[in-house]
Amino acid sequence: MEENELSVLLNQFDARLSKSDEKIQKLTKEINYKKTESELNKMTRQSILELVLGLLVTVILIGLMISGWNEPAVALSAGLILLFTVAALVGCIRQLELISKFDISRPVTENQKVLAGMQTHLVLYLKIAILQFPFFLAYIILGFWLFFGINIWDAGDSVWLISQIVLGLVFLPLSIWAIKTISYKNMHIKWVNLLISGAGGKKLTLAMKFLKEIEDYEKSN
Repeated sequence: MEENELSVLLNQFDARLSKSDEKIQKLTKEINYKKTESELNKMTRQSILELVLGLLVTVILIGLMISGWNEPAVALSAGLILLFTVAALVGCIRQLELISKFDISRPVTENQKVLAGMQTHLVLYLKIAILQFPFFLAYIILGFWLFFGINIWDAGDSVWLISQIVLGLVFLPLSIWAIKTISYKNMHIKWVNLLISGAGGKKLTLAMKFLKEIEDYEKSN
């Protein structure tokens, strides 16, 4: 075989390898996008479920405020919890809005910004949820009113009520500490990891990982 023929064959072989590599990278990119979309679809279903439940709770709370209008403790408790519920509803709507901005036709960096925004929003959502702990007495008051028709604030023992208020005050600095601790940079802390992962953080982390792989492929070319 002459040297020029060998050169031609080698060039053809290199061209085929290059084409094959492009196909593999394209396929890998598509697979990673599918994986990312799968994780986001899971978050969408979760957010929609939370939104529906939140709307149901909102209706119940408004009903409790109306039925307990002559009972200040009941009305105030329902109003306080309603504020947290509305905040949660806004959070669900915002999360769905961010998910809707994800588009595989956009550059990877833009989609990464969308997921980063979702991570920030998720942490804020958790912090609002934890902020409720010092106000647990409001849930107790509503529970007694809803299931037993009793205004525990008026009927309860004064010593017990004072102990619940003191306990709520104890929870306040603990809640503030927890709020300051919860962040993605503290995912190495077990309870932080469990909270964020359980709220959808694990899905977001996986989605970010898949996008990072796509970005690495694009940079290598």
